[in-house]
Amino acid sequence: MAGKTNPFDTCIYVRVKRHQQTFFVLCDEFEEVAAFKGRILDMFTQTNAVKLSDDFSVDDIKLFIRNRILENSATCHDQQLFNDSVVYICLKKPNTKDEFEDLADVSGQQFEYEYPPKKKEEPVAQSEDN
Repeated sequence: MAGKTNPFDTCIYVRVKRHQQTFFVLCDEFEEVAAFKGRILDMFTQTNAVKLSDDFSVDDIKLFIRNRILENSATCHDQQLFNDSVVYICLKKPNTKDEFEDLADVSGQQFEYEYPPKKKEEPVAQSEDN
């Protein structure tokens, strides 16, 4: 049994948010983001939680951690998606080629992207001149 990992050791819950809805999705930390999107798509299809067209696919979904988009070919672990992470889901707008919902509208907040991060300004010492 040496070398085998327990699948429950890499199982994580992820909070998927869209507008005022929150979905809790179970996935494996080492599955690809595209497979995770497929799991979300299946959940939407089965529950009718979100109205989707018949030809809707994982390519019509964008997932974000804060303002960083998750790449389909990377694993959840590679994209720093861990247990109890919060991701925001933006869906492709109906009857458009590549136009997606705005992240600020879906999340209800504005994420600032700051790179490199600003350094806090040090207070300038006042010299006393007599």
